[in-house]
Amino acid sequence: MNPAYFQSLLLFFSICFHLLMAHYFQPLGFKINWVLLVLVSFNLRSNNRLLPFLAILGGLCCDALSHGMIGVNGISFLLMVLI
Repeated sequence: MNPAYFQSLLLFFSICFHLLMAHYFQPLGFKINWVLLVLVSFNLRSNNRLLPFLAILGGLCCDALSHGMIGVNGISFLLMVLI
């Protein structure tokens, strides 16, 4: 399987998991951002040119589904991947 397709599919599943199940998996009361965790692991494992676009897409999806401020998570996820 092409790594870009695999990363896109895994990012989609992490967004769904973050939205549906993150409230049930809170160790010590901290809500883990699963999308950011997956993006950082992608960044450490591979050097893909599609990864900044996936970071923006994942951040915008989290913004659109969690609160009204569009772009906050998208920009921060992009910066985390680029750093």
